[in-house]
Amino acid sequence: YISCSQYPSLNKILRKLNNLPFKSNSELQNIFIDKIKADPKIIILDELNQVSDVIEVYNFLNTLHREAYVPIIVITNKWNAMEDMPTDARLTLVFEPLDFGAYTSAQIGDILKYRLGLLKEKIDIGEHEISFISGFTYKYYLGSIRIALNVLLKCIVDNDFSLDNIEQKFADIHNKDFSALLHKINDSEKEFLNILVDLSEFK
Repeated sequence: YISCSQYPSLNKILRKLNNLPFKSNSELQNIFIDKIKADPKIIILDELNQVSDVIEVYNFLNTLHREAYVPIIVITNKWNAMEDMPTDARLTLVFEPLDFGAYTSAQIGDILKYRLGLLKEKIDIGEHEISFISGFTYKYYLGSIRIALNVLLKCIVDNDFSLDNIEQKFADIHNKDFSALLHKINDSEKEFLNILVDLSEFK
């Protein structure tokens, strides 16, 4: 299991899979394929949408599947993720899409409270503030638990659970994610975005 939000590039993914320091992608790929052939495992890449070089990751998964034929599970919240796959990989990696519904506001709140309960030091945050984070995440961020936990962590670091600070943390994440999105989208998505911008000028 690899969380791509923690390892957002092919090299970092390969280094984590091999538990090795820096080597080239080709070296790490060959080492891992030999290892997985000897001891087959299910490969799970979570939050693939966080990877900066997703095409290279797909090429690696394509080679891995051809060489070792192990089960591969990819989790992403990008609805058209398959469009990023090179043609050769798309013919090899015949993923069966499975749609997971978004967390509800109540479920997000329960997860936040559970995570808070795991901390050794008690965090002084009220039910109202947890509900605010949960509701805001559900309404504006498709129930992304990653974003809810990120906001909660930043508020803990600040030791400030005021609603103003919570809203500011959401705004910071929004600006950061939008900037990252512009660097990741493919040509067809850029064209669609340009059309939206052009249409907005006529309003």
